[in-house]
Amino acid sequence: MSEGVLKKIGLIIGDGVHDTSPNFSVCDKNGLRFPDTTYWPMLHNLRSGALEKELSYFINCIISGKKPTIISPEESLSAVEACLAAEESARTGKIIAL
Repeated sequence: MSEGVLKKIGLIIGDGVHDTSPNFSVCDKNGLRFPDTTYWPMLHNLRSGALEKELSYFINCIISGKKPTIISPEESLSAVEACLAAEESARTGKIIAL
C-alpha cells in the first residue's frame, strides 16, 4: 500500500501527528504518545486547560468569600461519589448503590 493510501485511512508512516479526538497522538523517535490538550496541559510553561480553570474558579471563590454559583459544593461531592462508585463497580463487577 502506498504511503498516501495509509495516511488517508489513518495509518501514519514514520514521524507524525494523528487526530484522536478530543486530543491527538504523536509518533516520533521517542515512540507513540498522547499529550493532554484538554485537562492539564502546559502552555508557555504554565498549566492550562479545564482543570486549571476549575481550580482557579474555586480558589477565587474562597479568596473572595463568594459561594460557588457554577456548581455547589454539595453537587461537587455528589459527582465525586458517583465517580468513586463507578470505579468501585468497574473494579468489583458489582452494582454500587448511591
